[in-house]
Amino acid sequence: MREQCLVCGDPLINAARGRKRVYCNLTCRRKCERLLARLRRNLTRLEARKERCSEPGNTFSKSQIPYLLPRIEQAQGELDRLK
Repeated sequence: MREQCLVCGDPLINAARGRKRVYCNLTCRRKCERLLARLRRNLTRLEARKERCSEPGNTFSKSQIPYLLPRIEQAQGELDRLK
């Protein structure tokens, strides 16, 4: 399991029983919640932009798809890391 806080990297002190801690304090938990919300918004916007670029007859925008795909993968990777 995790030995350090997911956000700041400080060592975690876990009790002998119960759920293991992920964050060292409430500030780190809130910081992670804000970061997750921002990443989800960014991912939603990137996916919507990809859909718009994929529409038929949109030749310029189709050339933008190769630039969008790595950004989408990066945002998805960050979300997976923080969950």
